[in-house]
Amino acid sequence: MGKAAGDANFMGGSDIVTYKIPGLPKGKLLVEVNLMYQSISFGTAHNLFKGSKGEQTQRFLLLYKRAKRYVDKITSVNFSL
Repeated sequence: MGKAAGDANFMGGSDIVTYKIPGLPKGKLLVEVNLMYQSISFGTAHNLFKGSKGEQTQRFLLLYKRAKRYVDKITSVNFSL
């Protein structure tokens, strides 16, 4: 289970995330951030498929395999530090 319930700045579908990356080179850095959407994770889908042979699961597997995209980019932003 995630830790959102105990995260003081996680509210209403938003959160503040801080990354600390040691060893970055000195000088100007370009940062690109992408917000991605995935309706069902790869692992979840494959666990579902291997665990069930039912007709509905097999139909879902067929649709899942035919889908052109499994992950969509919602938006992105670039900035310099």
